[in-house]
Amino acid sequence: MLPSWPDCARRTAGKQYKKMIEGFGFELRQLKPSVGAAVGTAVHRAATELMRRKRDGNSATDGVLETAIAAFHEEIAPGAVWDDTTPNTLTARTQIERLTAAYLPIVAEREPVLIEEQFKASVGGGWILTGQIDLCDAQNELDDLKTGALARPYIQQLGGYIMLLERHGHEVKKAGTTFIKRARVAKPQPVPVRTYFDLEPARHSAWAVIQEIRRAVEAFAERGDPYKLQANPMSLMCSEKYCPAWGTDFCNVHLKG
Repeated sequence: MLPSWPDCARRTAGKQYKKMIEGFGFELRQLKPSVGAAVGTAVHRAATELMRRKRDGNSATDGVLETAIAAFHEEIAPGAVWDDTTPNTLTARTQIERLTAAYLPIVAEREPVLIEEQFKASVGGGWILTGQIDLCDAQNELDDLKTGALARPYIQQLGGYIMLLERHGHEVKKAGTTFIKRARVAKPQPVPVRTYFDLEPARHSAWAVIQEIRRAVEAFAERGDPYKLQANPMSLMCSEKYCPAWGTDFCNVHLKG
């Protein structure tokens, strides 16, 4: 939620505060999962299993791919929005296998301690910050696995994780993302790309977004005015494909065909 709020608060609110919004009489659209997100969930499942096995002293990889594929089918059970990079389930399976294989060198070099751990902390005013970190290792390095067709900066999300870990007594010396591209299967699989963020700017960026979310949501909750939640028609995600508010009475600032 922290990375997407600055891009478009109204789209993000439409996903995160659906019940509140509908309580004011607005109707939101139900989106099908994107195939990119479903592939990402599957690869996360594989990465989690591999890291847990390593932490437990088990280097075996048998059954990991099957677990990931099962997670993919679970994600797309309601239907899915396919794209040119992943047009069908056979392609998705190949990509999940390739992305999982690309992650194996990361598993080999890390000493995992915290894996898919969820944390909560009060941020004041009755608000609770929650987050589930992918990995924090024995060197106090926080790492978040990202997959997709395009790498994006996630400094606010990492900042939120840093705050949560520190609130719970864990030291964070480095924080970053590991990005593995979901590429077309006709092309070679790119190697993982590591990106690190300075800790202090990450904390401050996360806190600024948290404060903005509180302000905007509390203002919306008073009268149900959607303009208290800033919409961004310039966003690349402003489309019928990605936004539950697109084309509804909750948001009419997008381009019309």
